[in-house]
Amino acid sequence: MNTEDDFIPSIYNYCDRWCERCEFTDRCRVYSMESERGLEDSDDPMGDAIRTVAQSFAEAKQMLMEHAEEMGIDGEATLTDPEIEESLERQRVAVENFEAVELAKQYALEGRHVLEASGDWLNKTDDPMADEMIEILQWYLFFVAAKVHRGYHGIVDLDGDEDWGELQDTQSDANGTIKIALIAIERSILAWTYLLSKENGDVIPPQIELLEKLKLLVETKFPNARSFLRPGFDEIEMIM
Repeated sequence: MNTEDDFIPSIYNYCDRWCERCEFTDRCRVYSMESERGLEDSDDPMGDAIRTVAQSFAEAKQMLMEHAEEMGIDGEATLTDPEIEESLERQRVAVENFEAVELAKQYALEGRHVLEASGDWLNKTDDPMADEMIEILQWYLFFVAAKVHRGYHGIVDLDGDEDWGELQDTQSDANGTIKIALIAIERSILAWTYLLSKENGDVIPPQIELLEKLKLLVETKFPNARSFLRPGFDEIEMIM
């Protein structure tokens, strides 16, 4: 287990979770915790991963409850308060109404079908780079939708209104989340483009066009996202 000083604070919040390709695993608290739980050597990695997530949520809830109790707040009552439930529903509806959020989900669904049928349109079977591109597309397929949703959720308050402060703050969580979403979108566009050929000209271009439109919408809504400095990744000289 690394010492506290070794870890880069919050680096795991703005990465693509592709630990096998990350140079900062020895300085990531989440990776260290997951390694201690032995998920890599598990006979049931999916089941263990689900149980680990459930345990993490339970631990987070317990911490929130303890903190609320220290502040004199009844956490359980707050969670079941009808007014709070209504506020959360307003927030959810507002987030879902963003075109970018809908497009990101559309890409996940359509892209999945296209990739599942890659044996019918992939004509570079003897090209190792083609396998690499497919792997990239599969890795980021649902990641894009998850990060776009989280980013937009970060700029909507409980009244369903946009929080302009979050948009303007270069180092806000929303901007950081959208930055990694944009990186994933761009890598996916490059991967689809590499695989493009005359034989699959009716399959791949719609995916590229969808991602390009999504990218434009996200960049327009989050003009400061690319300026976000991701801990570790964007400040290597500072943390070495």
